[in-house]
Amino acid sequence: MTLSLCLSFMDFTEELALVSVDMLYPHEEIIPSILNRLVEDIRDCGVFKDPIMVDSNSNVVLDGMHRLAASKVIGFKWIPVCYVDYMSDRVKVYRWWRVISGSGFREFVEKSFNVDFLDRSVIDDYISKYPLLVFRDGFYLFHASGVFESLLLVKDLEASFSSRGFSVSYDLESDALSKLDSGVCSAVLTLPSVSKRDVVLLALSGKILPHKSTRHVFPFRPMGINLPLNILFMDSFEEASIMFINHIKSKVVKIYPPGCVIDRKYDEYLYVFEG
Repeated sequence: MTLSLCLSFMDFTEELALVSVDMLYPHEEIIPSILNRLVEDIRDCGVFKDPIMVDSNSNVVLDGMHRLAASKVIGFKWIPVCYVDYMSDRVKVYRWWRVISGSGFREFVEKSFNVDFLDRSVIDDYISKYPLLVFRDGFYLFHASGVFESLLLVKDLEASFSSRGFSVSYDLESDALSKLDSGVCSAVLTLPSVSKRDVVLLALSGKILPHKSTRHVFPFRPMGINLPLNILFMDSFEEASIMFINHIKSKVVKIYPPGCVIDRKYDEYLYVFEG
């Protein structure tokens, strides 16, 4: 019997399988408070709800860093994954931008940082290369020597803003600037472009990106497998894999279109296992 299950939808193929938790490479940091809540949630539910998304060529985790970390804390030997061809043009990598709010933020920035301030009319010349702190009338340009260094700089800036009482949240690129231009927030801290090659090479070299650096969108995302946890503790990989595949095959699939909101809004089709 095969030890994986291929899923095909919208002319794209993904593969469900169990793998050792020690085979995978996370590419982003975790937040301890989120990890602690997730560990409790998994133990309370008694099932592993959704497979994590993994590059089939490198075993780099694209989505599911906290679920991988929780699996190690709980002591699972195996974890459900969905393998995708990361280098396919149909798998997209975007960025999360930081939305900053709070009275006096502009004044704080002007006093605290000695960096270039440029007009919004030239923002396209820099926005893919460097971290920018964008206001309605212009932006501050922060220079860094590379992608990893730029993202670490964003992490430091975010921590500095938060420590001084300013609100920092995360939003999609276009939505963040729309909020800024409509006056909903004080500023937007952008991230430089992060390529798929960057994600893979940095992860394999052990350079973990800050939390919320990337946002991956797949042609479709399997969800709702609700795998009983006892399978993930089993000593025999083959036996665990057979039980995993049989469990998946016992379910009915329902497809939800992009834009659905479950625990959050999803921009891809949801391939949900029910029953």
